Amino acid sequence: MKIAIGIFLWNEEGSIALTIDSLFAQTIFTKLTGEADCVEVFALANGCTDRSVEFASEAFSRNIANCSSSNIKTSVIELPKGRSPAWNRFVHEFSNIDASYLLCMDADIVINQPNAISSM
Repeated sequence: MKIAIGIFLWNEEGSIALTIDSLFAQTIFTKLTGEADCVEVFALANGCTDRSVEFASEAFSRNIANCSSSNIKTSVIELPKGRSPAWNRFVHEFSNIDASYLLCMDADIVINQPNAISSM
């Protein structure tokens, strides 16, 4: 199973690290069993003027270092301001064409239940 997750952020330096930490606490990251299983997480910074990009990169690095699977890929992509174009580029350009699921989320949420994404 392949999952692509797009986190859309605009000046979210105060929340992006917590959002990414809560995402990586999801059980989907521990259920990757074979080479075909993959989770790609994209932080799509659309027109940020604060340190959101830096904080997202640091949170990805910290969380990837704690993962046991090598089938998790992360990217921080800086885009011009605009939520709709960022969504379109995530769906049509950045996410894997073979992805079984696409998940879009805001950069200022915390996922409290570790099975939330698996339950979807």
